[in-house]
Amino acid sequence: MTLREKNLAVFRGEPYDGVFLQPRFEPWLAWNQQFRELSPRYKGKTAPEVYDDLGVSMRYTDYYTGLPSVVRLDYGPEVKIRENVANGETIRYFETPYGERG
Repeated sequence: MTLREKNLAVFRGEPYDGVFLQPRFEPWLAWNQQFRELSPRYKGKTAPEVYDDLGVSMRYTDYYTGLPSVVRLDYGPEVKIRENVANGETIRYFETPYGERG
């Protein structure tokens, strides 16, 4: 099975052969690209390019794919949410029966 076939099998809930490795090293890569010398093999490469070179699958999160987040948050009717937007920053406040958090 190719990496693509394994990846699709995971999303379909189908069996696949071997181990489907999805390491999460984007923070390590970003830090090392900014503050250290990387191997010439990876210097200037994007995270998806490094994943491809290593033959592993990246986790398909919204910040790399532009797809909607796979995490869905639902709150009961007793939770009130309000937002304060200032200087391009959003602070979200949650009012619950146990108190308020922002």
